[in-house]
Amino acid sequence: RVLHRLMSDGSHFLYGYDLTDFLAGRKAFVVAFLGVSVPLLVTVLLLGFFIRRSLLGQIDAINDAARAIMHGNLKERVPERGDNTELDLLSATINRMLDHTEHLVGGITNVSNSIAHDLRTPLAEARARFEGLLARWPSSDEVAKKEIESGIADIDKLIRTFNALMRLAITA
Repeated sequence: RVLHRLMSDGSHFLYGYDLTDFLAGRKAFVVAFLGVSVPLLVTVLLLGFFIRRSLLGQIDAINDAARAIMHGNLKERVPERGDNTELDLLSATINRMLDHTEHLVGGITNVSNSIAHDLRTPLAEARARFEGLLARWPSSDEVAKKEIESGIADIDKLIRTFNALMRLAITA
């Protein structure tokens, strides 16, 4: 590369330097840059793909377990890998929460079942007494008969309610 200037006295000023080393250095830099950056970029993309796939696999497993639980399967648990990652710790926490929830639901089921059993027998006995009373009641007192029949109907409603509680306790 040469710089040319015409001086005020009519002389020529020439300044030049050789660009061969500069161009060779620039070419070596580009080759080295591409030689390092292309494999690095491919490696980063592959690592990103595998990390993403692994994370999405764990998230899908958590979603699958959550769907099963929403559909009533309280025995379902989120799979744990045992690698102590944040998602694995989250899975363990969710599983402990599900264990506690299952225990509480079991307690509610047992209480409902016990209440239904304990109250169904006295209700059946009260209904039988009302039916016996109705059978012996004088036919002339229609108002009292209607009240006794209404009492029997109320007891039947309560028995149906407790039978429904029993069905819920069995399905839970």
